[in-house]
Amino acid sequence: MPTVDKERYWSEHFENWEQSGLSQRAYCQRHRISLATFTVWRRRLAESARKPCVDIVPIAMPRPPRPMVAGQLAPLTVVLDGGRYRIEVRDGAEADTLRVVLDVLETRG
Repeated sequence: MPTVDKERYWSEHFENWEQSGLSQRAYCQRHRISLATFTVWRRRLAESARKPCVDIVPIAMPRPPRPMVAGQLAPLTVVLDGGRYRIEVRDGAEADTLRVVLDVLETRG
């Protein structure tokens, strides 16, 4: 199951548990869920809620980027979605720049 689906699954359980009035142990027994797993996911989701949605990472560019014209799409775009990323490369993207971006993403991942 992808992480996003797991987060949704556990978030729903935590909402249901809070509304149930049951203790964590009783809720887990009723729904045949491991109390240890319930606790781990509760902590994990609480921690991820405190983390910023976006990390800004300065990178050293091999050379200054070319100036862009209004309305022009950037030659290299990184799209972040739920801890995963997609790189969109268009004409005019420079291999050195792509290498630096990939190095940063792989190091941070």
